[in-house]
Amino acid sequence: MKKFFGIVLILVGFFIAFLTIKGSVFFETGEGTTAGKRQVQLRDVKDLMIETSSIDIDVREASGNELTLELEGSGANKAELLSENRGNQLFVQAKHRQSFLFNFTSTKLIVYVPASYKNMVSIKTSSGDITMSGDRTFSSLQLVTSSGDVKRLAGSFADFDYRSSSGDLAALKLVTNEARFTTSSGDIFVKDFQGNVNGESSSGDAYIEFANKNGHVRWSSSSGDLVLHIPEPSYEIELSTSSGDLLISEPHESVLQQKQHLKAKVGDGDKQIIVKTSSGDVVVK
Repeated sequence: MKKFFGIVLILVGFFIAFLTIKGSVFFETGEGTTAGKRQVQLRDVKDLMIETSSIDIDVREASGNELTLELEGSGANKAELLSENRGNQLFVQAKHRQSFLFNFTSTKLIVYVPASYKNMVSIKTSSGDITMSGDRTFSSLQLVTSSGDVKRLAGSFADFDYRSSSGDLAALKLVTNEARFTTSSGDIFVKDFQGNVNGESSSGDAYIEFANKNGHVRWSSSSGDLVLHIPEPSYEIELSTSSGDLLISEPHESVLQQKQHLKAKVGDGDKQIIVKTSSGDVVVK
């Protein structure tokens, strides 16, 4: 019996060693050179779709007309980089080839997007962080993450869509026609904002600072707080809560003033702000 278990342990050892050696060599797929770095033509591409699982994504600006993809970090040689054109869509995927019980490596996918590319960008990740460097302009930007954070976001996007379970969003500048925020427990921090807001949150807090005048705002929250900072306010507002506090710091014309329900007008009132929350506080200043 002991001899049998000894043979099993030896076979398991050989199997693990084989996978380790296999995973340490470069993996060549599709267009490009190695799994570590490649260049892809963006000619006729209207939608750029990027997806990873536990790999961080860093989007940077570049010159030229080609998209450059590069993997770096201690786990880069154990990851594979795939790209595929489907009509006017370009799909980019980075993933680790295998995963054991514990993973002590870190991997980052750097995406160099030419400044001339102005079309749609979609980024999806499970637990990896998303970082965007520079002030970018895309027709549409979609960010979807489970637990990863979005850092240093800045740019102009006609359409902006952010969805997260527990990750945080930090935007230094956001100019858009409409921004949609959907989060469970992650926090949202946006400065220098221009556009309309449509948001839904379970327990995450949100701070949105308009650059000057406010747009339309619709927000629904369970227990998260919402703070709106508006330098040049002009709105008709309706705030309602079950157990949270409501506050408008600007001089306003009250239409309805109750502890849990407030209607008011500030300035010309040419925009609408409607916020509903269960136990979160709402502050408009």
